[in-house]
Amino acid sequence: MTRRRLNENNYIAWVIDASGSMAGQKQVAAIEGLQGKTLAIKTESVAADEQGLKTLVGLWSFRNEVQEHYTNVNGLEVEPLPTADYNCTGGTALYDGVKAAIDWFKENTDVDDERNSYLIETITDGGENASRCNKNDLAEEVQQLQGTGRWSFTIAGPDNHDNQQFVERLQIPEGNVAFYEAQTAEGTRLAYVETAGKLRGFMKGRTRGVKSVTAFHSDQEGVTADYRGIKPMQTVEDAFERYTTQSGTAKGDLSLDDLLARAHNLVDQLPDVPPEQELRDRADKWLKEITQGASDVEN
Repeated sequence: MTRRRLNENNYIAWVIDASGSMAGQKQVAAIEGLQGKTLAIKTESVAADEQGLKTLVGLWSFRNEVQEHYTNVNGLEVEPLPTADYNCTGGTALYDGVKAAIDWFKENTDVDDERNSYLIETITDGGENASRCNKNDLAEEVQQLQGTGRWSFTIAGPDNHDNQQFVERLQIPEGNVAFYEAQTAEGTRLAYVETAGKLRGFMKGRTRGVKSVTAFHSDQEGVTADYRGIKPMQTVEDAFERYTTQSGTAKGDLSLDDLLARAHNLVDQLPDVPPEQELRDRADKWLKEITQGASDVEN
């Protein structure tokens, strides 16, 4: 059955931490992680574009102030952020970063158009300590936007008081919240890998007409995701499961190439890349299991 063309716009904002605590190896990990996210957007934008869904991406980073790196870039053309453009220093103006993305969308897009949706995805390794905007006014604004059913706000960060307060104040759904090991480069890299996978799931849902989400990070609504302690191969295997159960892909309608492509998108960003044969064996095993599972359900 042919899907109707959506003729809609999918606006995405990446709002990332560029405070002093991100300098060094975590800075490198974030740059590599953004490469994975741009690849995810590019890949999913091909199918989305065919369905009449245009994806437009913006990137903001926050330290003592907010830097706008690019806006309104077509998802088919988005490129990684050059290392030289990601300067990590100073404090953490988390609220200001979110506010900057909202303001840009309101000033440059038709936020009243029911065909437009907005995802503001935030990643931080610390907690708010430098914003100048009125936090209560921002909270009211975020809640109003979420109430339209076309705006989604997410955050991945350490499990600390500041971030819990951020979530509570803005009333971000628990399923759109994730905690990760923010003090290490590996934890940062894995957090970006996980969010790239979640972004793919969001994009697939968006092509089916879903305009907002309340379980971006988590497997279910009302539950905060926890990326701490995730290992590279666990990430790959979990990705296989998410790919079949959350992305809208039918379990009985997968190929080994589908899974291998998904796996490679992840392991290329990980420090301990499994050998190709191990990756293929695991993908093949998973494919057989889910195909059998789909057959059992049909019978």
